[in-house]
Amino acid sequence: WASVVCAGLGLVFAFLLRLPEPGYPATKAAATEGAAGTDGTESGGAESGGASRARRRRFPRPTLAGMIEPEVVPASLTVALLGACHPTILAFLQPTAVQRGLENPATLFFLVFAVFALATRVLVGRVQDRRGDNAVVYVLLTLYAAGLVTLALAQDPWLLYVSGALCGLGFGGIVPCFQAITVALVPASKVGVATSTFFSALDVGTAAGAIVLGGIVTWVGYTGMFLAAAGIVVFAVLAHHLAHGRRPAARTPRATLRPS
Repeated sequence: WASVVCAGLGLVFAFLLRLPEPGYPATKAAATEGAAGTDGTESGGAESGGASRARRRRFPRPTLAGMIEPEVVPASLTVALLGACHPTILAFLQPTAVQRGLENPATLFFLVFAVFALATRVLVGRVQDRRGDNAVVYVLLTLYAAGLVTLALAQDPWLLYVSGALCGLGFGGIVPCFQAITVALVPASKVGVATSTFFSALDVGTAAGAIVLGGIVTWVGYTGMFLAAAGIVVFAVLAHHLAHGRRPAARTPRATLRPS
């Protein structure tokens, strides 16, 4: 219920935003409407038309093009693959731990995960700026896959904690890393749409992963499910290479890149 309340407030505040249309600053709109209002015989009609145009700019009709940016779809699909793996931990860590007699150590798993996720988010941005996207992406994906494999095979508490650390380092760093990649692919006027595409892909991947990977537990067990999730992360390495990693920009220090 707390999440529902926060989401509802966020939606309300979103409708209250008044942002200028890219390429059509608020000052230009005001000047246009002011000029229309000073026109002699047609001032009333022009003023009404200017106000109508302002309302249309202020409350644009939702369109698919306003929510999905084609340029960032390939990179976002990689994020969707990674998002599909995370719900396996969120939903199935506890029953896995109970099955293996590790329910008490499992209570500390997410604490370890959070600590290492915070640590990697502090460091990843700097490395990405200095050495480029590929220098961090492949390392983070490797850590995440290793964490899922460790979780699949963990029979002792210390392995559970190692898994939490590896998953925290990998998944905790990869999300902001890919968000930076996504935003850099478009000019400043399309950053909002690119961000929308990024998080939509992450949400769709998370929902699909919970359904698909959760559905195979009956046949392969928890161990097989976590190994399948690790396999998806390995596939995401190939997806990243094809979508972005082979581009020169992926090997260029991000601090030297300039926004379009």
